[in-house]
Amino acid sequence: MPDPMPIAAAHTIKRMRAIAAELTAAGLQTRLYQSPSSVDITATRPQGHHRAMEAVVDEDNYVELRYWHPADATPAQIAAVITQAMDAITAAQRPCP
Repeated sequence: MPDPMPIAAAHTIKRMRAIAAELTAAGLQTRLYQSPSSVDITATRPQGHHRAMEAVVDEDNYVELRYWHPADATPAQIAAVITQAMDAITAAQRPCP
């Protein structure tokens, strides 16, 4: 009986490449990292003179968003950006009616 791991690994790599292609098509700078034990994508949106925002997606469906807030941002401004981002993600994950 064939080992199912190569099939699963091939499916994961194909899926991760498709995600990277979608992110690239959306205008993000995308890098696919592949090692013998993992695959992940880093997608970056340059912000001119500011540090870039980035998202990291791994093969376990974990997504991490990173951004740098201005040094003079108030706690309320920082909290508002975080909650708005979380609200947008939550809304995007709801099933369509």
